[in-house]
Amino acid sequence: MKNVKISDYNTLSKLADRKAFEIVYKQKQGNREYFKRLLATTYEENFLTIDFKSRNKYSDQMLPLANTMIDSFRFTKNNTQ
Repeated sequence: MKNVKISDYNTLSKLADRKAFEIVYKQKQGNREYFKRLLATTYEENFLTIDFKSRNKYSDQMLPLANTMIDSFRFTKNNTQ
């Protein structure tokens, strides 16, 4: 992708109790720079991705919130199906 700099890549991440792929990168769009974090895992027959995006100048403030949300993510099974 154009204007993208990969900061971190981790294949040992977890999303809830599942192995996940994680990539952290910076992307420039116009005059603004963004910090992006993507986690992906399989769920049943689907592929689930969670994407977090913040402007670089706010990422120190937003990262703790994103980490809390990702850490609290849980898979549940609906017994009515």
